[in-house]
Amino acid sequence: MVGILIFILILLAEPFNLFCVDTLKLYKTNEVVVLSEDEQLSKSSAAQEFDLSDFHLLKYKSVDLLLNDILGFDSRRNSKNEGYFRMRGFDQRQVGIFLDGIPIVTQYDGMVDLYQFPTSSISKVSVSKGLSSLLYGANNLAGSINLITENNFRKNLIEVKGELGNVSKNFGVKLNQRLSNFYFISNLDYIGLDNFNTSRNLSNFDRIDNSYSKTYSLFFKVVNPISRTFLHNFTIFFNTGDRGIPVNIEATRKRFWKMPEFRNILLNYAFAYSPNESVFSKTNIYFTNFYNVIDSYDDSTYSTQLTNLSFHSTQSNKKIGFSSIFELRLLESNLTKIGIRYDRETQDQQSNYSQPWKTFQSELASLSFEQNLSYKNFGGIVGFNLDYLKPNDIGETEHKKSISFLNYQVGANYSSEVYNVYANFAHKSRFPTLKELYAEVLGANKPNPNLKSEFANLYELGVSVKPLEDINFRASLYYNDVRNLIDIIVLEDKSRQFVNYGKVLFKGIEFSGNLTFYDFDFFFGLNYQEAENKTPSANSQIMPLRPKYLTNIKIIRSFNFGVTFEIQYLGYYNQYAYNSDKKQYFELPNYGLVNFAGSFKVNSNLTFSASVKNLFDVLYYSDWGYPQPGFNFNLAMTLTL
Repeated sequence: MVGILIFILILLAEPFNLFCVDTLKLYKTNEVVVLSEDEQLSKSSAAQEFDLSDFHLLKYKSVDLLLNDILGFDSRRNSKNEGYFRMRGFDQRQVGIFLDGIPIVTQYDGMVDLYQFPTSSISKVSVSKGLSSLLYGANNLAGSINLITENNFRKNLIEVKGELGNVSKNFGVKLNQRLSNFYFISNLDYIGLDNFNTSRNLSNFDRIDNSYSKTYSLFFKVVNPISRTFLHNFTIFFNTGDRGIPVNIEATRKRFWKMPEFRNILLNYAFAYSPNESVFSKTNIYFTNFYNVIDSYDDSTYSTQLTNLSFHSTQSNKKIGFSSIFELRLLESNLTKIGIRYDRETQDQQSNYSQPWKTFQSELASLSFEQNLSYKNFGGIVGFNLDYLKPNDIGETEHKKSISFLNYQVGANYSSEVYNVYANFAHKSRFPTLKELYAEVLGANKPNPNLKSEFANLYELGVSVKPLEDINFRASLYYNDVRNLIDIIVLEDKSRQFVNYGKVLFKGIEFSGNLTFYDFDFFFGLNYQEAENKTPSANSQIMPLRPKYLTNIKIIRSFNFGVTFEIQYLGYYNQYAYNSDKKQYFELPNYGLVNFAGSFKVNSNLTFSASVKNLFDVLYYSDWGYPQPGFNFNLAMTLTL
């Protein structure tokens, strides 16, 4: 009803030419916040936009791998064979993740597998660390990531891609067509990962069984400019597949799991309107459904489920909601934004064949305000955001009361043609997920409806410098003080429960630079971070799987005859893991990965490419007992008609 009222109100305004008049159509409905247009947000924080070039799409087939190219991110396959990342020490569940401004993280468990999102449908990634737009709504404690799908139409085309390697097989078809005043963009993809070999340096074990993954994806968008003042579009994203869950090769008591089926669907209707140069509005109305089945088996044959530890679990998460953003430009640089977001989420799950179905429900609403400020070379942004969570009645489990939280932030900057200096502060919250509040896993977990919301005070000081056209540097110093961190503990009766911890501290320095020299493009990035559990009662201050040093060095060279190549070094140093058998932390070996990617564009229709990952066959782990792929390569061809 609210979305309909907004639709009627914006149609009452006078016309304004929203679109450019050339043949390149730019669609502004796709993202809630456009950093390139919100100058004060980008100048007052570490927020950045990353346009995916054709070379990016040749290197990366899924979004999770792409994130390692962004400073401050550590993306890897987790123990469930999912694409998982940490950002500046924060878990993925504490970062808001969106597709065209639509929240794809569920309120049930706060997670999403980014390996299931192919890069072929993504044109840009918008990343905010610490201070981020509050218009994204609730639960963006550490920042946000917005995956922006294809938002411009250049020409009619048919593109076919195929890639084969010793670990993966990937195929895709893209079809872009214009029919009258309708623009159609579609992609069909298959991403396949085989059971992979680890480094030959791992004695007596060179293959990780049950590490396969298969994903089939469909992306479809139709855009229709009704007039020069109003456009709307409709998007469908669908994927399905199955995957194995690797066995911990070092665990004393091994578990054998598979996900024989997952199925995700996202529907989004979006419209935008601008009555004049000072007013712009955009609205998304969306529906998502994430469905998966998990099977636990008796042994490595994956054939029987007879023991007490075996089960067949089914989960389905549905979300329906809308978001509306109103932008007012009262003065040239003083942009005012008002946002409202609401969604209702339902989680249906069955723990095992014989167990009853349980339903978890919640309603989440946010009201946001942001104001840009500028005077000569000074600028800044101020924002407020009121979030409201209502866990609905779920029957026998104790009912959690409604929760509300006020977030606020402020950023300031001073800029010239050569440099930009900024400082910001953000006070943010994250509601407990329904899984943390209520979920039971075959009786092993105890609900805790008294969990408190997590919150953090985030501080940052940064600078960017561009002394010459081909040289630029960025540096930032951050300090994140987190309270009421939610984690799981083992109780005296051996059951588990989510509880609040007192204080966790993430702090560090990020430094990056770009340099062009004799037609070579050099990029180097260094992230130094400290992650400590400062809770007085904690047994250890260690926060596992957070490298103290992350490095990313790249050399890129493009030639006039169509050849481009890149050599990359990714380094991970000084990180700890937890041995659940021995109940103790230990330091993982340091490692550095050398990757190579190259392409040859024969003509405008045909491109060949190749990539090699882990060139020197380094042995490395994503977690205790989970070694990752050794040397692996891919050969690919792209044909455009």
